[in-house]
Amino acid sequence: MGRIARPGAALRRGLEGARAASALVLSVAACQAQAPAPPPAAPVVAVPVATHAPPPATSPAPPPPRLSPPAGDGATPMPAFHAAGLGSTAAVDASMLAGKVGVVAFWASFAEPCKLMLPKLQELRARFAERGFEVIGVSEDDRSDEASARAFLAQLGVQFPAGIDDDDHGVAAAWRLNAMPAYFVVDRRGGVRSVHLGWRDGDAAALAREIEDLL
Repeated sequence: MGRIARPGAALRRGLEGARAASALVLSVAACQAQAPAPPPAAPVVAVPVATHAPPPATSPAPPPPRLSPPAGDGATPMPAFHAAGLGSTAAVDASMLAGKVGVVAFWASFAEPCKLMLPKLQELRARFAERGFEVIGVSEDDRSDEASARAFLAQLGVQFPAGIDDDDHGVAAAWRLNAMPAYFVVDRRGGVRSVHLGWRDGDAAALAREIEDLL
């Protein structure tokens, strides 16, 4: 029979190294099995988030400027006034509002917002005239430019009584006008209930409600 070859020295050293490595792995595994388990991680506490945050504080919209006192029997009496008429009106004055709810509107052909205000006032006059409502317009154009004021009214289709202030703007002074356009709401007793400066979207609807309350 032939001789069985014995493993060489190099192979023996490889096998011995493998066994040693295996023993080391088993030893480490045993130590890990005996070591106490680490404590469980502390649970994460969820911080609740408000789902309905309070709305940011806002300042209430300021009310439209008013004369004092604004209403009731103590309303400020309407100033007496007289202005030369425009169009078919010979003149305009306070007597035209006697016993009526009215609006006295100050305007000028060079003021852009007046292009929006005057047609809306014309619509309100047509809507409430039968119930005792009137509008009077007073132009603050220069008397030397009266033709422009007349053309402006015709262009906008304005039919309510309109006049033009004198060169000293006496009517405007009597009403203490400090901005334009402006319009004053007058009750049936001739008391000025409110004054509105400028013209903005929504003013026509708000004015209609004010007129309804006074009629």
